[in-house]
Amino acid sequence: MRSIFAIILLGLIHGTGALECYNCQNIETPSACNQSQLCTVGQSCFLEATDTAHGVLYQMGCLSNAMCTIQDTNAPGIVGRSIIQRQQTSCHECCSKSMCNDQLCAHSKPTACVDAETFDCAQANTLFSICKDVQHAKVACPRFCGLCNLVDGNWAAWSHWSPCDVTCGNGSNTRTRTCTDPAPANGGLNCTGADKQNRDCMLDKCPVHGGWSDWSSWGACSATCDVGLERRDRTCTNPKPDLFGDHCFGDNHEDRVCRNTSCAGDGARIAFSALLSTSQTRSSGQTIVFDRITVNHGNGYSSSTGQFTAPQAGTYQFGFSIMFYAPLSTDNECGFFLMKGSTQVLRSWSDTHSGKNGYSQSSVSYIIDLVKGGTVYVTSDRDGCYLYSPDLTFFSGVLLF
Repeated sequence: MRSIFAIILLGLIHGTGALECYNCQNIETPSACNQSQLCTVGQSCFLEATDTAHGVLYQMGCLSNAMCTIQDTNAPGIVGRSIIQRQQTSCHECCSKSMCNDQLCAHSKPTACVDAETFDCAQANTLFSICKDVQHAKVACPRFCGLCNLVDGNWAAWSHWSPCDVTCGNGSNTRTRTCTDPAPANGGLNCTGADKQNRDCMLDKCPVHGGWSDWSSWGACSATCDVGLERRDRTCTNPKPDLFGDHCFGDNHEDRVCRNTSCAGDGARIAFSALLSTSQTRSSGQTIVFDRITVNHGNGYSSSTGQFTAPQAGTYQFGFSIMFYAPLSTDNECGFFLMKGSTQVLRSWSDTHSGKNGYSQSSVSYIIDLVKGGTVYVTSDRDGCYLYSPDLTFFSGVLLF
């Protein structure tokens, strides 16, 4: 093959006339170009090769001779080729014969380390410092320029595509190649282009595995008294299994023991006793509130109202004991009623020493039948009776049967 350097030198010597050059843009191989253009005076044919993400693309056409000169600002080089390379594979070369730009940027290193017979390497190096342009010198003057051991890298074959990186649905797979056929050595060019490629892969849709919803609230106790069970539920709908996905693991309901008030016949489970927390004065018909609870099995007694409300029907025994002070204005007498709802079922009274202010105690015990929800409480039947000694003043009750 005729050396590119001989072509460039002849063009330099004989000048450049109006040339016809191949003219194509962004093509993958120069040999595919079938269009041409007629250059004006002062232009030469050019070819530029640039590595892109899609591979090497070529531009061909006419170019001003001023753009064909070496652009290095320091040492001179070979006329007609730019040594400024934007990427490792960038190549920009000119030639001065019609349709000559289809063979530029495609120089192969000789199989044997010999210099071109028709090219005076020593003279060219003196005039143009060709050995500084390694990529041209390795073709024309490899021995003179000491480039016999230079090896340009070349890609090995692509690997097989990897398996899809997912087991279902949309994913990707890859393949790779290495710059090892041969590997670059002694200043040779590295391989150009990507060493890895990706592509999309699509598998069957993924199964949807089921998930539990939140637990519902606990349901009602199965027994109205004593011990029972209450239940709460959940559903396998968060999400619902689909496309042969796994069903939720575990139970869809949960039970626990619940305990209500005791059934009839177990009176020990309903009982209360309450004291006064402070001394106080009560008016006629006013409920006495024993606000310091000591026992309240079944939660029938209210320390805010002073009333006992039967959690269940049955026979109850109630009692109270009240220490009080009776002034002369009350005729030294104070009385107290045990009330069942709005009915007075028992009156207890006591007077002090005749004609004197004094202290006394009134006590009572009584058995009453109650329906569920029936109420019992204690009231005063006179104004001005002063209740004192809280630890000795109490109201109590118990379910007998």
